[in-house]
Amino acid sequence: MEAASERHVVSFLIRFWLEPRELADESAPLRGYIRHLQTGEEDYISSPEMLLEYIHHQLEKISAAEGCTPLA
Repeated sequence: MEAASERHVVSFLIRFWLEPRELADESAPLRGYIRHLQTGEEDYISSPEMLLEYIHHQLEKISAAEGCTPLA
């Protein structure tokens, strides 16, 4: 059994890239990919906001499972 003082580490692999533009005067769309390394769960994202939402959701699930205080 783990001691209450042990830290739980959560790791993510995050990749971002710019998609090719269809028109020269357009900005290149941002795309991304995130994988939760402990569970293998993964998702594609298209904005920094989606990245933060994904991480927040994963941390809430872990907090609930571990009986920790949820994130604010």
